[in-house]
Amino acid sequence: MLLPRVCVYAVQAFALFLPSLASRNSAIVSLSYGSFKGNTLENVTSFLSVPYAQPPVEELRFAPPQPPLKLEGMRSAITFSDACPQQSITLPGLLSNIIGNTSNEFIPNVNVSEDCLTVNIYKPTFARPDSSLSVLSWIYGVFGFLASREMQNAGSTNLGLRDQRFALQWVHQYISSFGGDPDKVIIWGESAGVISVGLHLLWNNGNSDGLFRGAVMARTIFSVYNIVPTQSHKMQESGSPCALHNVSVGQPFYDDLVEYVNCSHRFDTLDCLRKAPYEHIQAWVNSTLNIFGYESLNLNPQRSMRMGHYARVPLITGDCDDGGTLFSMGNANITFLFGASSSEVRAVGQAYPSNPSLRIASFLGDWRYQAPRRLLLDTMSRTQDTWAFLYKRGKATPYLGSFHSTDLVEFFRAGDYIGIDALINFVHSMNPNTPSSLPSNVSYLSGISRDTWDSSIFAPPLLTFLDPAPKINITVDTYRSSSMALLNTLSLQIP
Repeated sequence: MLLPRVCVYAVQAFALFLPSLASRNSAIVSLSYGSFKGNTLENVTSFLSVPYAQPPVEELRFAPPQPPLKLEGMRSAITFSDACPQQSITLPGLLSNIIGNTSNEFIPNVNVSEDCLTVNIYKPTFARPDSSLSVLSWIYGVFGFLASREMQNAGSTNLGLRDQRFALQWVHQYISSFGGDPDKVIIWGESAGVISVGLHLLWNNGNSDGLFRGAVMARTIFSVYNIVPTQSHKMQESGSPCALHNVSVGQPFYDDLVEYVNCSHRFDTLDCLRKAPYEHIQAWVNSTLNIFGYESLNLNPQRSMRMGHYARVPLITGDCDDGGTLFSMGNANITFLFGASSSEVRAVGQAYPSNPSLRIASFLGDWRYQAPRRLLLDTMSRTQDTWAFLYKRGKATPYLGSFHSTDLVEFFRAGDYIGIDALINFVHSMNPNTPSSLPSNVSYLSGISRDTWDSSIFAPPLLTFLDPAPKINITVDTYRSSSMALLNTLSLQIP
C-alpha cells in the first residue's frame, strides 16, 4: 500500500472491507462516469487510481474540487498513479544518521504530479454490490491550505479539507459498487492526517453528513501550527498551535509565493499562479519550513470542541510516548504561548525539565500531542465511546526514543498484529476489543479487555505497547496531568 507522508492539494482515501463474503464478482466495476478494470491477487481485488475529481491543474489549481469527467471505454485500474507533490524534507545530520533508513521505508521514491485526486480501493474478491461490508478510509496529509484575501474572494480556502470531503462524498456515493456499505465508513489518519480527521469531526459544527460513523486518530494533533515569515523565504515556527486564524495569517505566504513565481506585476495574481510552472511552485514550497502546513479556518478547534461542536461518533486516539523529540532537534529560535502572561510562561517552565533539550522535547510532545489528546478524550468521552492507546516501543533509540510515527510499523508491517486486530475489530463492530467468540490463540488481544476511557474518572485505561513485542499492558492515563492541564488551559485562551 503506497503511503506518502504529506500530500499537496489532495488526500486519497484507502478503503478496506471486512470480512470476505462468498459470492464471486469480477474485477470490473461500472460507475456513473466510467468503467474500471482492477486486479485480483489471491482473495483481494484492488482498483487503483480511480479518479474522484478532475485533476487540479490549470484553472482548477488552487480551486475547489470538481466532479470527474465522463470517461470513454474501459479504464485500467491496476497501477498506482503519480503521488501528490509534497515538500522536500532534509533531516538534520544527527537525525539522518539515526532514522534515515527508517524514513525511506515509509517515503518511497515515486513520481509525483498535481494530477493525483484519486482513490485506491481494496476489497475481498467475492464481495458483491449488496455485501454491505464495513469501510476504512485512510486519510493522509494536510498541505492544501494556501490562504489569502485573493483565495477567500475566490471561494478557494481550505482546499485540503475540501478535497478530503469530496473524496468521502465519492466513497458515500460509489462504495456500494465495490461491496461496501456507505453507512459503515470509518475515517483514519496518522500524523498530519490526524489533523484532517480532527477537523472533519468539527466540520459544519460536527455534522458529518452521514459520511462516517467512527474515527481513528493515530497521533492526536487537534491543531494546526502557525508559521510566520521572517526574512525572504526562511520561516520561523511560532505562535498559536491549537488555534486556526483567518486568512490574514496566510497572506504573507501568498504574497511571498506570488513574488517567487514572478506574478507580482499581474492584476489577477491568483490567475497567474494557476498558470505558473508547477516546478516553480514546488520550488517555493521546498523553500519554506517543513512543518505542518498552512491554515485558514476561523476557529479555535479546541474551543469549538469544548462548545460541543463535534461529530458524535465512536473513536480511538493515541500517541507515541516521545512525540516531541524528533521536532525538538531541528528547532532553533522557537516561540510558543503567544498571549500568555509572564507568570503563565514561568509556570510552564517550572512544569518541565530544566535541561534545555529535555525541556523543549517534553514540552513539544505534550503541547502538540499528549495534552490535545487528553483534552479531546475528556470532552468527547462524555458523549460517545472513546478508547486510547500509547506507543512506548523503541525507547532505546538514541536521542529519540518512541518518536513521532514509530507506531506505523504496528499497522503497516507484519508483526504481532495487535494494532491491526484492534483496528479491524473497531471497523467491524465499533469496538476495538476482540470478540469473546474468537479462539484465544488467534490474537494477542484475546483475553484483554480495554474499557472505554471514561470508565474510570481517576484511572482512565490506556492500552500501552511495550518492548519487547508483543508485550502490551493496560496502564493509567494520568501521567503529567497537572502539566497537561496547564497547557490545555493556555491553548483554550488562544484567540
